[in-house]
Parts: sequence; structure tokens; C-alpha cells
Amino acid sequence: MFRTVLVHAGEHPALAQGQAPPGLLSPAEETILAGLTLLPRRRKWLLGRWAAKRLLGELAAEDNGVVAGLPRNEDWRRQCSILKTSRACPTSIDKGRGDGRCHCRSRIVGDWGLAAVALVPGARHWR
Repeated sequence: MFRTVLVHAGEHPALAQGQAPPGLLSPAEETILAGLTLLPRRRKWLLGRWAAKRLLGELAAEDNGVVAGLPRNEDWRRQCSILKTSRACPTSIDKGRGDGRCHCRSRIVGDWGLAAVALVPGARHWR
């Protein structure tokens, strides 16, 4: 079973410009974004983070244990890195402790981003 969220790039003006909304990225993610020079790639990458962190925030607010260990403060997005695994499938969510036990996937089509998190152990892969 998966939980999903669908977002649109128009939700924040910075996304259309290939810029991160304030407080969205961790320092590790900021380093990755700095290396992305093409605007379409920057926009797509940022939209994936926007969708994934929106979903993580919703799951953390429900306190269902899926994102256990997610920092519970206003700055949690900067303390949570969404990083590709070596196979780039799935994406690991590092909550500042290097555990990466929660897995998230995102897909971008045009100005739309979809993020999904597995709610049960072992349901990590989707295409």
C-alpha cells in the first residue's frame, strides 16, 4: 500500500524559475541543486523534492510511524534529505541520522509532480 500526493509547479513561484522555495532543501540537497545547470532539469528536480516533502509532512502530522524519526520542528525540511540510492530506485529519505529507512518515489510530468511513500515494509518498488 502506498500514500501519494500530487502537486503543481504553480504552487510556488520559485519552482518555475528553478529556485528552491525558502526552507525546502537540506544542505546536501542545496549542493546537488547547485550542480544542476539546465533550467528544465532544476525545475524537475525541485518539483520532486517539493512533492516528496509535502507528502512527508502530511505523514508526520498523522503520526502513523511511517516517517518515525522525522524532526518535529519548523526547520524539519532542511534536516531531511531526499537522496537517490545507488540504483536510483527507490529514493532514500535521510532524516539527519543516515538511516534512510523510509523510501519515496517521485514522477514529474510537465508541471505536475507525484510522490509516493510505501506504507508497509517491503513495498519499496514501483514504476
